[in-house]
Amino acid sequence: MSKASLLTLHRWLALAFAPLLLLQALTGAALIFRGPLARVLDPAGMSASGQFRQAAVSALTSSAEARFPAYRLRRIFLPPSSKDTVFAEMSGAAGSIRYLSLDPVSADVLAAGTIWRFPLEAALQLHYRLMDGRFGLALVLTNGLALTLLGASGLGFWWPRRGRILKSLAIRRAAPGRVKLRLWHRSAGVTFSVLLLFSAITGILMAAPDLAESAAPTAAQKPPTRSSADIDSAVSLAQAQFPGARLRDIRFPPADRIDINFFAPERS
Repeated sequence: MSKASLLTLHRWLALAFAPLLLLQALTGAALIFRGPLARVLDPAGMSASGQFRQAAVSALTSSAEARFPAYRLRRIFLPPSSKDTVFAEMSGAAGSIRYLSLDPVSADVLAAGTIWRFPLEAALQLHYRLMDGRFGLALVLTNGLALTLLGASGLGFWWPRRGRILKSLAIRRAAPGRVKLRLWHRSAGVTFSVLLLFSAITGILMAAPDLAESAAPTAAQKPPTRSSADIDSAVSLAQAQFPGARLRDIRFPPADRIDINFFAPERS
């Protein structure tokens, strides 16, 4: 492909996907500071007591189910730090969803409502699936492909002759403002191209399996009944496999099982 064709592809992709790329950038930036930002926006509903002691998981699930008795618990996220609250997601009839934050020590409900009650959860769902299930996932996946093509076409158009890499990144001080802006765009794009491509490709790898899973037909299942003893027993069995690891989240699928995830011991 000629450099002129690469530039044309780069421009049209940028114009077509600019709104979605901007949304992804803004929501992604907010999610980097999700915990602290949630506490700033809602100190009463998203701040814990700061103690390291934690209530039994069954007490947390019982408190959530008592707040929304017509809803089924889907996921419960344990706090990553002593300042964070427990966060739960529940599903009801016709696909309705409710969210709760709970005090990790007392298991009291601190805040509850739809997704708009929790702005950072709304940012997460916008970032990951545009709040629209399969279509949203497909659009985010397409956005990742577009970002990959943007990075590749930009690099292809810029690629200099041997020995001219630094010169090709220079920004002339005497250049007119519009030309200087174009040069800044080129140099910044080249400098961060590896990071952008890494972000785009990992995003594709995250969205593609979920999109495939959402498209697969699933048989209707009646959610199993789980007692408090069942939940605490499952957590104890899992913790025995990974002693010392901190619980990250617990998921309650319609199948007769409980999925338990831990924070990995490695840094980050």
